[in-house]
Amino acid sequence: MLTGRLQLAEAGAKLPRRTSWVLTMENGKELRHYGERMDSRVYLVLPQELSLIPRFEEMGPDVLDPALTFDIFRQRLRRFPGQIKRALTNAAFVSGIGNAYADEILFEARIYPFEPSKNIPEEKLRELYEAIGRVYDWAVPIVAERTGEKIEIKVL
Repeated sequence: MLTGRLQLAEAGAKLPRRTSWVLTMENGKELRHYGERMDSRVYLVLPQELSLIPRFEEMGPDVLDPALTFDIFRQRLRRFPGQIKRALTNAAFVSGIGNAYADEILFEARIYPFEPSKNIPEEKLRELYEAIGRVYDWAVPIVAERTGEKIEIKVL
């Protein structure tokens, strides 16, 4: 969210300010990239070429993937014994949690951001895990409204 956005639009629709590129598709729609800082990167690769994207293979599972159960979440967290907020925003742990979402998730779970993850008891870890879904449920519609875009989260 801080470095760029993708937009799917009808060809010829008004371009967002600071559009950096437009990809016109066969169906006539346009995939556009724009953002304030203009320093993000987008990679267009075939599925068998994902390893060409820097650090892609190091990424953890998507935070909204139903396969990310509490047990897997807890097990993966063991590899990140430092501050819990750093763990949440580390894409090697789970991908998809940025700074702002991490703050909201930790507040929802009532966990101090600088608490070492290894010191958090299991019942609080479960609260943290459950807080992720609750925060995304209310936060995504707010982001969509403020950006004037339709945002839909689909778990594949």
